[in-house]
Amino acid sequence: MQLQIECNGSFNQETCLLCQELFQMRKARLIVCNDRGESYGELCPQCVAKGYNWLGTKLQQLTPILSH
Repeated sequence: MQLQIECNGSFNQETCLLCQELFQMRKARLIVCNDRGESYGELCPQCVAKGYNWLGTKLQQLTPILSH
């Protein structure tokens, strides 16, 4: 699993992959991808703000679900 940061040209509403809350996209977006670069979804600023260790734990919990 990888994290990919992209510049964002539009300010759409998205659903966070982890907390399932709607959030407004900002100037950059953080995308969770598989090893081939295929997107699983995006992360909201509130989840990102919880830090690397918290994100790592949550993403590991999602790995079996996303693999199927």
